[in-house]
Amino acid sequence: MKSAVRYASLILALLLLFQAACGAAPEYTGEASIVLNGDVPDIDNLFAGDEYISYEPLDKWLRPSRAVACLGPETLSDTVRESMRGIIPPGWQPSTYDFIPGFNLYQRCHLIGSQLGGAETEENLITGTQYLNIAGMLPIENQIAEYIRTTGNRVLYSVWPYYGAGNCICYGVQIEAKSVEDDGILINRYCFNVQPGVSIDYRTGLNHLSGTTADIDIPNEPTASTITYVLNTNTKRFHFPTCSSCEEIKPKNRQETTLSRDELVDLGYKPCGRCKP
Repeated sequence: MKSAVRYASLILALLLLFQAACGAAPEYTGEASIVLNGDVPDIDNLFAGDEYISYEPLDKWLRPSRAVACLGPETLSDTVRESMRGIIPPGWQPSTYDFIPGFNLYQRCHLIGSQLGGAETEENLITGTQYLNIAGMLPIENQIAEYIRTTGNRVLYSVWPYYGAGNCICYGVQIEAKSVEDDGILINRYCFNVQPGVSIDYRTGLNHLSGTTADIDIPNEPTASTITYVLNTNTKRFHFPTCSSCEEIKPKNRQETTLSRDELVDLGYKPCGRCKP
């Protein structure tokens, strides 16, 4: 049975690569990410020595390409994130919807997350939906960051956007991760760059409401399984992770949590007035 499951996963991974080459992508069926190849990554060729983060140059359409790394305690970020407002990734279209937490459809999504040491550079920032950023990529990034902090081990890491032919915005990203010292981390996932309830033109980034908000079955309200709040332990405020106010929190006062909104209020925290979580 296990061999059959692994064979099916391998076929799915090969199909993904074929579709990417042809400009297609896996069809979104309601999950923020899917497992490829039984969650077994194919990144043994990455250098597993000293810790590093490397970005491939922008492609001929000025789109971010693959980012690879050997992550470890030295790469984890403990500084305030730099401003990204001056970077406009391809396909960026300011768009808001009242059913999206924080309202903004698009985020400047790091290929290699800021907490893992990823830089605020044009080679590392794509136009991604809030759903991709929070429901798709963030749980994986949190898992890896927690593993490194707990064990002190290193993790090989690769993130690859799948654009298709002629698109400014990628259909999704493939994240692969493998711990060096043990088998504590084995990840091979495809995260969808979609926003349920919104139709996106991936060539331009233009978008419009799809159906009605009554038809939308997405985690619009924060839950422990989908959204991690960012706390300012000094001001006793909590924010959505995508809130620009998070950039101003000093590292010693910044804390991430999976507690619910009501639990934080009971602990004396107040919601941010800017992102209104």
